[in-house]
Amino acid sequence: MIPVISRHPETGNFAETYLSRRNVLNLVLLISLLCFAAMLVMRFITAYSLNVDLVGVETNVVYSIQTAIAGQQLYNDPMYLPFTITQYTPLYYDLCAVTAKLLNINPATDVHAVYVVGRMWNILLNLLTAYAIYLICSNIFRMEQKLSVIAGLCAFVFIFRHDFSVRPDSLQNLFVIWAVYYFFKYLRNLQHNTKSVGYLAVALFLAIASIFAKQSGIQLPIIFMGFLLFTFNWRGFIAGSLISLIVFGGFYLYYYLQYEEAFFLNVVGGVANGITLRGFLVWVIGAKPFVLKIFIPFLIVSFIIIKTKMIFKGSLEERFLAFCLAGFFGFATVTGLKMGATAQYYGLFQYLAWVLIFYYFGRKNEFFDSTSALFSYGQFKKAGVWVFLAALLAINTLYQLNMIRVDEFKGRAHLEAERQKTWNVANFLKDDMALAPGEMVFANLSVAERRGINNALFANAVVPQLEIVHFSMTPLKVFGFDQFNESLKNGKIKYIIDSDPVYHFIITDSFERIKRDHFRLIKTVDNYSIYQHKE
Repeated sequence: MIPVISRHPETGNFAETYLSRRNVLNLVLLISLLCFAAMLVMRFITAYSLNVDLVGVETNVVYSIQTAIAGQQLYNDPMYLPFTITQYTPLYYDLCAVTAKLLNINPATDVHAVYVVGRMWNILLNLLTAYAIYLICSNIFRMEQKLSVIAGLCAFVFIFRHDFSVRPDSLQNLFVIWAVYYFFKYLRNLQHNTKSVGYLAVALFLAIASIFAKQSGIQLPIIFMGFLLFTFNWRGFIAGSLISLIVFGGFYLYYYLQYEEAFFLNVVGGVANGITLRGFLVWVIGAKPFVLKIFIPFLIVSFIIIKTKMIFKGSLEERFLAFCLAGFFGFATVTGLKMGATAQYYGLFQYLAWVLIFYYFGRKNEFFDSTSALFSYGQFKKAGVWVFLAALLAINTLYQLNMIRVDEFKGRAHLEAERQKTWNVANFLKDDMALAPGEMVFANLSVAERRGINNALFANAVVPQLEIVHFSMTPLKVFGFDQFNESLKNGKIKYIIDSDPVYHFIITDSFERIKRDHFRLIKTVDNYSIYQHKE
């Protein structure tokens, strides 16, 4: 008689007691709540940071917000003084500027307050985006409450540092994820033969709005319409095309009437970054968060989609989720090849990747069974997802905590000293030299050396987005290089600020000669040299 080899009873009791589905989800929920609370506290600390550039060249966005607060044109023709380029579409600038006006913030003297407004708005936008992820999980994919809450909390914890900064990424992400939610609602009603065109209209309105928050939102209407074609939904495609044209036309007409051709010159012609495979490998794939936050979830998602053939089978919601993930990942990879790209480009993919992971591995038949052999390959694979999730939550939170510790506590004195250097330069020009309206200042400084000088002098600054000119693959066609040289010669640009060491980028071939012939050094402030036109 062959003896029966049974599981050790004590091992079984331990597994059933401590590794049950309920207990594992409770543990992950607890970790998620702790990380969410820690992240929220850190976000409020960061909102008041003296750091003028957390990431993504905040100074440029803040400069444009300042001009809007002051009632000046948000978009100017870069061919002429002050040679500004407002890089992004206008909704985020408008949101922050209107808020600052309501709070009576002076853009010339309350520069830090402008930063706080933008960063605080981003916290709220990120929370609302996380809530949309919760609704997608609970209302669309019918996940249990606990799992849906975990998904929403993770959506807030896993965001990139660009969302901390005064940048339009958070507003774009809000519009995109809520548009995806309403497109899911459209698909659900479509399957039940109930009225659905209203949800399609809301989804497309938000999708178009995402374009006017940041240009990369263009991917979403394409994904929506592509899926309608993919599923042979001709009626939906025709209705969606008409809705998209009407909404886009309305947005564009509204802003074109305000800014005319300057709007197009800035948001389309204002940036011409080149393609760089090396940059993609170093700054995108080589970035610290890429493997953990993007590549591993990509592998998990690919496994699920290939195994289930989800893009071809299943409900419309499941097929669209797979289609949308492919679209987001593909768009991020293609645009990630341009100069200045970062791993943050995959942020939208990351949001929905975890929705699919929770949907697939959160189901009882795919959740690891505490009564089975714990170390079999199948069990290890299923348990590994939850171990990875808990580890990623902890690692991400500890990483951000370390950034706060280094920048806001240990580095506080350094930030204050940097801020003082900025205002030493600005106050010298404003007070000692009696800088008047119309007397323009060119800060010939790198992003690192600029330290918000253009923001302190925003009413007098020229070429405040100098690195956009620097990193263009060819000389910007919309930028007035000849007019810039002429403004230096005739004294319309009255002051030049150089750093030590001098910024290696030379804006025009004749810049150094013009500076030597028409300007003289009048003051050295810290590591800055200030030159005045000889007149």
